[in-house]
Amino acid sequence: MFRVVKKFKQEHTGHDRNGDVFIVQRDKKVHDAGVYSDGQIVQLKRTFFNNTEIGKVNVDGFTGGNRFAIYRKVSGIPRSFKENVEEAMSRRLEKNFSEYNCIEFVLELLEIYLQPTESDCKKISSGAKPKGFNVVKGFSDEYSGNAKLGDLFIVQSGIFVFEAYYAGVCCRENGPEIIQFTCKSRFVCVCIQ
Repeated sequence: MFRVVKKFKQEHTGHDRNGDVFIVQRDKKVHDAGVYSDGQIVQLKRTFFNNTEIGKVNVDGFTGGNRFAIYRKVSGIPRSFKENVEEAMSRRLEKNFSEYNCIEFVLELLEIYLQPTESDCKKISSGAKPKGFNVVKGFSDEYSGNAKLGDLFIVQSGIFVFEAYYAGVCCRENGPEIIQFTCKSRFVCVCIQ
């Protein structure tokens, strides 16, 4: 799916392309990832209280003098790559994205959706966006009634710190009509691709 353009120990030539994935080795165990877009690296950063934010920084600022590798998608980047970056930059991340990691973020921008893992299912059950979906309405946004066939609804309920989430899929636009998924176990997993 990717080919190595620059290994960790190689010199950086500066011939970067949109969609190149930068993996930075911060120390022996910690790595960070970002994607190159028009001369800058788009990155997902952790902030206080384990929240996240999306930002752009130049290559030197992102790598910070650390070793880094560059990977390029073999089949090329999707046509919607720049739109994906713009949408991500305008996104107001909500608290449920605190488990969202930098690799998932980069793969989403490049429209690479891998099979869901147990971790993905836990994130979905706590209200995070499933892979392969765009956010049409955030939890705090007003609903305009514009549901489309196949849209996934993740509903937040609960009182104070005891939040719960459940999901449904729009099966008819007029109305709309929602198929609701319920589960008696601890987690609900809905992954539609």
